This record gives sequence, structure tokens and C-alpha cells, in this order.
Amino acid sequence: MPPPIGLAAVEATGRIVKANPALERMIEAEDGLLAPGRVLAARRSFELARLRKFIQDAASEESGARGNMLLVGRPSGLRPYTVFVTPFARRASSSARAQPRLALVLVSDPGQYSVDLGARLAELYGLTPAEMRAALGLARGLTPKDIAADAGVGLPTVRTQVRLLMKKMDVRRHAEVVVSILELEALLRAVRSG
Repeated sequence: MPPPIGLAAVEATGRIVKANPALERMIEAEDGLLAPGRVLAARRSFELARLRKFIQDAASEESGARGNMLLVGRPSGLRPYTVFVTPFARRASSSARAQPRLALVLVSDPGQYSVDLGARLAELYGLTPAEMRAALGLARGLTPKDIAADAGVGLPTVRTQVRLLMKKMDVRRHAEVVVSILELEALLRAVRSG
């Protein structure tokens, strides 16, 4: 089974230059994500506005954008997609200036995370079980407050767990935790299927 992580390179307008099969399936399902005229969009207007802004920021030459994350709700009632938008770095070449700048869009279906992912995440980064649950919660699009409520602990406890796991993962932002988990999930699925 292909990984449930959708990937696309998009122009500042949102026009899809290249998308992997997982993202194509998400778009075809029309369950929160759309692509009218091959322009990546979200169904709900407030999500569409944020998605467009994040894509424009990431594809902007002046932007020092490092990436932004949003949740895209799904009319089916399934958990929202976690969408991460970051600048797409191309290889330097003489024709690079003539090519439009792109953004990289990663879309995760949080319902697809496996127990194996949590175990591998803990093993790879030396996370405690609580830190692992917090990291997976962030990847599912939960806020620290949501994670605290789910675990039955106080918000300060979860904030400490998140701070410690970010230090262990050598990242500075919640979005970077999510990207690391998406990469690990894709790698695990690729190893299992091939």
C-alpha cells in the first residue's frame, strides 16, 4: 500500500506542478482538498485563505518562510488532514532564475499512523512514552491543550514533554516535528512495501 502522505510541488498561485499518487487520491476524494483547474485548494473558505497565503509565502523569493502548518477539515467526518507548506529548494543551475519558485506541500492523513511508527520514533530519538504520544499528537494536528486533555495530564506537563522531545529531535518548531514524523512514516512504509 502506498504511503498516505501526499506531496506536491506548487507554484505561488497554487497550481500543481507535480503531485504524488497519494495526494492525487486525496484530491479525487474531494474530502476537504480540491484541485479545480489543477490549483490546490481547501473546501472551506477560511482554510483556503490560509492555504493560499502559506503557499504564496513559501514560494516568495523575498520570504524567509520556513514552513507553516494548518488543518483541513473533511466533510466525511474523518480527522482533518494535516497540511505543511514549506519553500521548495531546487538545485542551483543557470536556468534556475527563469523557473518559478515553488512551494512543497505535504499532506498527512492522521488516521493512518501505526503503532510501529510510535515505537520507531521513540527508538530513533530516545523519546519517553509520554514524549512519543505528544509527538504523534502534534502530527495528528492536536494542540498541546488537546494532547493534555487526551492524556489526562496538565497543560504544563505536555508543554514540558513537547519542549524535551523537540530538543531530542533537534527541531525548533512544532511544524518541524510533524515533518520529521511524516518523513519517518514514508520511510517505514517504503521499507515495508519494497
